[in-house]
This record gives sequence, structure tokens and C-alpha cells, in this order.
Amino acid sequence: MGVLSLIIASMSVSIGGIVVGALVAAAGWCELDGYRRFKDGRAGSRLRLMGSQLVVLGIAWAYAGWTLLHPEPLSPEIKEMLAASGDQAPEMQGLVDNLRFLMAAVICGVSLLYQGGLAWYYCLKTKRVR
Repeated sequence: MGVLSLIIASMSVSIGGIVVGALVAAAGWCELDGYRRFKDGRAGSRLRLMGSQLVVLGIAWAYAGWTLLHPEPLSPEIKEMLAASGDQAPEMQGLVDNLRFLMAAVICGVSLLYQGGLAWYYCLKTKRVR
């Protein structure tokens, strides 16, 4: 997934997307290395497996925070719709802001459940191998 993100971001020349893709790809490599270590019974598997999930969780939360603090400009079509709404423009802008917040909250919640759950699973699964 991280390599795919890296490729897509490089086509759109998004520096943030390239950084996120590279970090997720590195976390994926770390998880694979941790799995190999776990299968071989070598030390360091727990740290790599759990750490990779916590890194991806941190990346997802940082992305959600970034989108809230630095929102993308609205497209011309949406700006036209807001202007055409007349006296309802402030309410419509509030709706757009609420949707941004909802999107960030969903990203944080889903990543906490998924990546946090995987980190917990790896913690329990690799107790005997340090």
C-alpha cells in the first residue's frame, strides 16, 4: 500500500503524499522483517511488528491533523455553489468545515481500531519472542 501511495503521489508531485507513501512503505518493510524474525524465532520481532503499526497509526493521525490545520482550497465549482446559495453561504461553509472535521475523525477512529488492534495482537502473539 505504501509503495502504491508513493507512486501515485509522485505522479501528482505532492511532497506530503510522497513523504507519507515513503513512511508507510518503510513501515511495511519493517513489518515484513518483523514477521521473518518471528518465524525464525529471532529477537526484535515484537518491536518491529508493533512498531510498524504504531508508526502507521501516527502517520494517519498526523495526516488527519494536517488536513484540519491546512485545509485544501475549495474547487471553483464548490465556490460557485456557495456563492449561488446567497444568504445561506455561511451555513454552507460551516457544513464544509464539519465534513472536514468528520473526515479527520473517521481517519483517526478507523486507524486507531485497525492499527492499534494489530499492534495489540502482535504484542500478545509475540510475548515469548523478544
